[in-house]
Amino acid sequence: MNLNVVKNMIFKEIEFPLTGPLGQPLLIIEWIIFFLYLELAIIFWVRVIRKEKALKNLQEKAYIFLFLGNSFMWMLILIGEFYVDNVHVRLLLSDLGYLVQMTGALFFIFYIEKYKIFIQKKLFTFIFTSMVIIFVFISFLAVEYTIVMSFTFWPVFSLFFIFYIKKLNSDFYKQKGLKSFNSDILKFILGFFLLVLGFGLTTTLMINLFGLGIRLLGDIFQIIGIILFGLFFISVPSFSEIDWQKRIDNVLIMHKSGRLIYKKFFRTENIRANESLIAGVMTSLEMMLERVTHET
Repeated sequence: MNLNVVKNMIFKEIEFPLTGPLGQPLLIIEWIIFFLYLELAIIFWVRVIRKEKALKNLQEKAYIFLFLGNSFMWMLILIGEFYVDNVHVRLLLSDLGYLVQMTGALFFIFYIEKYKIFIQKKLFTFIFTSMVIIFVFISFLAVEYTIVMSFTFWPVFSLFFIFYIKKLNSDFYKQKGLKSFNSDILKFILGFFLLVLGFGLTTTLMINLFGLGIRLLGDIFQIIGIILFGLFFISVPSFSEIDWQKRIDNVLIMHKSGRLIYKKFFRTENIRANESLIAGVMTSLEMMLERVTHET
């Protein structure tokens, strides 16, 4: 049998925009993926803006960029593969989507490493920044190879998460004596595995080899993975909550009469100014309480 015939039997190039019996179900499911990522980003954004400015933590900001990057990546891929006829425009949208995903992951790593040091200060931020620059460089020279480059960031991302989980375990679960670490880490590992596997099954190469059915399976895997991933990030505490003792400026103990009976300052800056301010406030409160007491 002719080698080209065998190749054509195995490798059937799919046509874009995606249509056929599975076209509409795929479109609906992949828009669901987009909105799931977007909803998770909004959840953490709401958490951040509801907190006082001094208590806004970097970790939740990192989650926003992570989920927002994946959300807009899917939006660009959806537009390119379901609505665009031009091959070059579709490739451009795909590359832009992968770049947005990698940039979101870069900001995620940057914000996490701003709070915690893994191995060496800003190590993963430097590695990921280099990968994003290389990706942009390749997209100008050989746009068809950017899909390969987009997969190289997964091992680095996985390695970063290994250190992140280990730090979370040692700094929180073991210190608090919690036994939920195994169930939480299971959600994370299973979710991450399904996301990577599902993402791989939705690539053009896999569709050409196995048809649109494999993409549908990959989308289902990703939806399950996103839910597990989201449950993990929502349930685990932020590092700012773990290190809450380090965020205390001072401790004040007051008698029910309003008198200040104990004060302890944990920071040296502006102590005199704080003492004068607190003394004035306490005196005012005491006078107000005495006046209310006499009137009653």
